[in-house]
This record gives sequence, C-alpha cells and structure tokens, in this order.
Amino acid sequence: MTDISIVGRDLSLIDPGEYLVRYGYHETNKSAFGGKPKVYLNFIIVSKGYFGLEIFGAYNVKEITGNGSRNGGFKLTRRQELTRQIMSVAPQLRLDRITMAHLKDQIIRVSVRTVDTDYKKRPLPISMQYSVVDEILAIVERSNTFDPVPITIDQRPMTNIP
Repeated sequence: MTDISIVGRDLSLIDPGEYLVRYGYHETNKSAFGGKPKVYLNFIIVSKGYFGLEIFGAYNVKEITGNGSRNGGFKLTRRQELTRQIMSVAPQLRLDRITMAHLKDQIIRVSVRTVDTDYKKRPLPISMQYSVVDEILAIVERSNTFDPVPITIDQRPMTNIP
C-alpha cells in the first residue's frame, strides 16, 4: 500500500503535429498560475490514431465573470492570443460578438505541442510530460470520405463598426 496519491486528471501525451478536433467545452479559473485568470479549452480528437482522446489549450484572459466554472464567462482584450486565434479562423466575426458557440459543432484543425519543461524551464521526466493545443489553425468540415476540406470564408475586408 502506498501513502502518496497523485490527484488531478491525467493529461494526454501524443505526438506533436496537427490534428482534427471538436470543441467540447471550456473551463474558467480565476487563480491559475500566479493568480492570473485563464480559460482552458477542451477538445476531443477526431483524427485517426488518437480518436476520442481529450486535449486542452490554456489561454490568458482579461477577467473571469462570475465564479470559475465549466463554460463560465470571461473577457478578452483585442491583443490576447485567444482573440487572435478565433479571429484568424473566423474573420467574419465582429470583435464585439465573439462567442465560444462559434466553435461548437465544427471540425477544427489545431497544432499540438508537448510540454516538456516546468515553469522554471527545468526538464520534465517523460512520465510528467503532456500535450497541449498550441494554436487553433482552421475550421474545416468533413466530406463523406472524412478528408478535411477547408470552409470558404468571405475574405472581404471588415470595417470598424462602432
């Protein structure tokens, strides 16, 4: 019998690269990593080889509205990474109308990387390494043969609407 228990959920470790995923949900946390508010986007891999595996991406946010919770509210600034990534895959959205609902029911191509150092840049043992979504690359759709096909998005320049 052991007297030490490791708590928390297991994190997935997969090969770095690009994968097709579905957006599952997000979790907000008011005090992660030094008290900075964060949102964790949860994705489910739909690519062959890792089908059904959950993976997350962590993003800084300006503020958590309400208590930290599953699918909780949060505020972004124009310059934050999550704002940039959402606007790059959905340029038709207005900045004042961004919602996570836009990612719902979509097949999304993401870039995945391996976290192999801790917050002090010390190497992590292989048993503690894990994979995270590094970037949301594109929204895609599946054809009948399950090959990804990019969605055509109107590329007309947007004007700033007050």
